[in-house]
Amino acid sequence: MKQQSLEYVERLILEQVRFLNLVLEETRKRNKFLSEKLEMSYAKLIGLGTPYELMIHSLRQVKREMDMYLKIIRDKMMEAENQSSPTRKKRKRQKSF
Repeated sequence: MKQQSLEYVERLILEQVRFLNLVLEETRKRNKFLSEKLEMSYAKLIGLGTPYELMIHSLRQVKREMDMYLKIIRDKMMEAENQSSPTRKKRKRQKSF
């Protein structure tokens, strides 16, 4: 039962990390496009230079924290799996991107 709970938590965190990656990648693409076309960043265009940059920095920080939490959960899963059946092969870890 505990293993299922850990797998569920892992799935949730992985989905959040993927979502953050998507947001950051789309933001980067759009900002690059606007910078090339308008010769100014999106943040400057809308007049939110510093708050916009802080938001991006915060999202990156949240993603790093989620990656660390994901590693902790996966370590706990491996530990629980090894305790339940020491002869079973270790499960492969998914990359978080």
